[in-house]
Amino acid sequence: MEINMSVIVKKVTDEIYKQSQLNYSTSNFLQSTEIASTQLERRNFLDSQRVVFEKNGHVIGQAIINIRKRYRFFKEAIILQGPLLDYTNMDIVKECFEALEIYFKHEKVSRFMIHPYLIQQQIDTSLNIVKDNQYNDVIDYLTSCGYVHTVHSEDTVHVVGQMFVKPLHQYDNEEAIYDAFSNALKRDLKKFDESHVKVRELQEDELDTFYRILVSTGGRKGFAVQPFLYFELLKKYFKKDARFMLAYLDCKAYTDYLQNKIDAFQNRIVELESSPLSKKTKGYITDAKDQLQSYVKRQEQFEQLHVTETFLPLSSYLFMCYGQEVVSILGGSYREYLNFGGSTMINWDMIRYAYRENKDYNFYGTIEVADSQNKTGNFNYKRQFGGELNVLIGSFTKTINPLMHLVEKIKK
Repeated sequence: MEINMSVIVKKVTDEIYKQSQLNYSTSNFLQSTEIASTQLERRNFLDSQRVVFEKNGHVIGQAIINIRKRYRFFKEAIILQGPLLDYTNMDIVKECFEALEIYFKHEKVSRFMIHPYLIQQQIDTSLNIVKDNQYNDVIDYLTSCGYVHTVHSEDTVHVVGQMFVKPLHQYDNEEAIYDAFSNALKRDLKKFDESHVKVRELQEDELDTFYRILVSTGGRKGFAVQPFLYFELLKKYFKKDARFMLAYLDCKAYTDYLQNKIDAFQNRIVELESSPLSKKTKGYITDAKDQLQSYVKRQEQFEQLHVTETFLPLSSYLFMCYGQEVVSILGGSYREYLNFGGSTMINWDMIRYAYRENKDYNFYGTIEVADSQNKTGNFNYKRQFGGELNVLIGSFTKTINPLMHLVEKIKK
């Protein structure tokens, strides 16, 4: 325990940390006691510490601090999406960061990296800047204290650089949310729903279904996947707040649906062709034949997949329902089933869930913003749901051990 003026930084138990972890506007799952328990059990770091900032006997901030080895001999501390503070009060910010540095020296930490969960810039779906420079005072203070500031336009190994968020408080009901979607998205949702794509939550003993889809997606897109144990531990500690969602196809219902459509259009064509062939009737026949062909094609494509399952897994995602938001952490889809729109159906299901829980919907890490000019990419997909791109303040790194500073220079 170290004292800086009247601020005390001290380690606390799981129970004490949990009492106030949701009391901040920046509260998030990476600064929760549950994530600390997860990291401690999986032993990904040397230590995951729960600390609070106390002033005159009152908790004014807190943090989950992950400790790891750096260059074999040095200790590095990482605070992911924290610490939790009132960043609108610069007196508190200054006192807490001064106390934190003293605490790190006491813990023999040579370098520390801090990633505050602060939105520096907000951008609309047309890439117009709505708000900017919201935490310049925090940036100015930390850089004046010797921190190196790095802005991440894309995601990093540890944290996201920017995220697409859909606020939901302005909607009167779920129908209003749906009505605000683009016509293209509404058509897709209708098509996927009529195709009998369903969404449900996976139980704890079904997480391997999620993991298989994630590994398949990682191999296709080239991103690394955490060990299965990590996801088991997230479910163990976050319990109902860690939701593993699955989109699947009811295969019999889908094939019956296609056959019913084919039969209906075949009958419609026979009926029309037996009527007087006016110009209007010919147009109806052409349209019916086009529709028939599209359903026949879908039937043939599905038969070529040689599906044997009754319920075919399509997509699966992990969501954290924490604080004031429902966060889409990660997931994916099987390539061969992308046309069934599993991820879109999961997003729509969880947007409605977030609305019912009085939370905002956070698509989380968002990349490929520039690709949206060509109507492609990750951001382009997410913006069809409506919302805003939130650019985080970035990372702040400070080396306080002169020997490690020398090693860093040599490594460069």
